[in-house]
Amino acid sequence: GRGYASAAVAEVSRRIVEPLQELTFTSQRLARGHYHERTTTRSDDELADLSQSINQLAEALEQTEQRRLTLMADVAHELRTPLTTIEGYMEGLIDGVIKPEDHIFAMIQHEAARLKWLIEEMALLSRAEAGQLRVMPRPLTLQATFRQVAAQFQPQFQAKGVRLHLSLPPDLPEVLADADRLEQILINLISNALRYTPAGGSVTVA
Repeated sequence: GRGYASAAVAEVSRRIVEPLQELTFTSQRLARGHYHERTTTRSDDELADLSQSINQLAEALEQTEQRRLTLMADVAHELRTPLTTIEGYMEGLIDGVIKPEDHIFAMIQHEAARLKWLIEEMALLSRAEAGQLRVMPRPLTLQATFRQVAAQFQPQFQAKGVRLHLSLPPDLPEVLADADRLEQILINLISNALRYTPAGGSVTVA
């Protein structure tokens, strides 16, 4: 009778209202940046479809945020290399350990330009997703790029007492690559090698 009908209406209301409340709560948490949130609606109707859509959105947001954080950490890490290089050469010039020659000033200028470029890269991260960084391939000589990066690290290697050696064949062909991105790769590899090589050791780039 009337009691049964009321119970049925209450049950239907519960099955609709509770999932809606959960979806609302989850969407509010996502809006506040809690991208790990997921819904757990167990129904098999339109609410379930909506729940799945929200979960897919949450997963996409979480992955994008993780990529952004990783990129920011990578670029911030790379900022230290030109700063350390500039600092090392300037201290050497002030102390008289390094002679004020043209190639030294050219190196400092190159590192200052790289520092500016990295700062511009950080600005790009505000509107770029992972995998959308600019890549501008052009013909380049690997020997020149390797020697340039190795020269950047010499003050750091000397300060730690680690030897940096290049073993490059003279007949390497030109390659089509983005010089800035290639430098990033080499800087990461060499900085990691320096970090994990004890004093008195050596690092060879071959």
